Amino acid sequence: MDNGKEVIGKVPNPNAGIPHYTAASEVATMDFMRNTLQTPVPEVYAWNSRIEGNSVRAEYIIMEKSAGIPLAHIWNSLKITEKFNKLAALDLYSQLLPMLLPSESEPELNTGHLWHNDLQYENIYMNPDKPNEILGIIDWQAVEIMPLYDQALDPAFLGYEGPDIGEDLSRPKLDVTSLDEVQKQVAYKNFDEKALIVGWRMAVKAKSPDHYKAIQFSNSTAGHLLSLSKNISILGEAHFRALLLDPRDEWGSASRKFPL
Repeated sequence: MDNGKEVIGKVPNPNAGIPHYTAASEVATMDFMRNTLQTPVPEVYAWNSRIEGNSVRAEYIIMEKSAGIPLAHIWNSLKITEKFNKLAALDLYSQLLPMLLPSESEPELNTGHLWHNDLQYENIYMNPDKPNEILGIIDWQAVEIMPLYDQALDPAFLGYEGPDIGEDLSRPKLDVTSLDEVQKQVAYKNFDEKALIVGWRMAVKAKSPDHYKAIQFSNSTAGHLLSLSKNISILGEAHFRALLLDPRDEWGSASRKFPL
């Protein structure tokens, strides 16, 4: 701008969603997160969700350019202690969004919750001089209010791809005495990734017990079945039905009768 201020102009992709509602929903969500929940979200300066009578001839959002730099630019250079501090900064989400269990016996878990399900590196802006400080969170277009068992419960930027740790929150062990240099590097990487997920789960368990309970549910037999149900279009119905039979023998501990 003429005064040196930088802004971001957004125009939705034609296949991004339903006309009008795509832009209007994102603006409403950002306003709620910024002004009601005091989340570090860019300010919206101007917007128009109607093409008719619009000189731009498109839906648009003009918003504040978030201060700082994307987390992706600094994540790999952070020390492990700084990464733990970064997770602590995300406690905002664990406190705002208790989890849901699909059980009528626990009505406090059967409500919808607002959840940013795309907390990847590029959507979190950090203070480059103080890398544990979050300055802004962007990309609120696809945010939904829905049961959290159907959301991404661990931040995507953690990048943990190992087996679920279950309820074992003990400190990971590292033994590289019998490994060569290449194997050691792999072991160090796996150790750091597991240490981060354990640290995250410990923080969630302490700060937001319902969130932690939902994580446990998502890794239960019932939770896995719900996850499988979302993959019918990818795996095919026959494959899906075959996968449903796998956990049948484990269903005894579930609160509902196995449906097949």
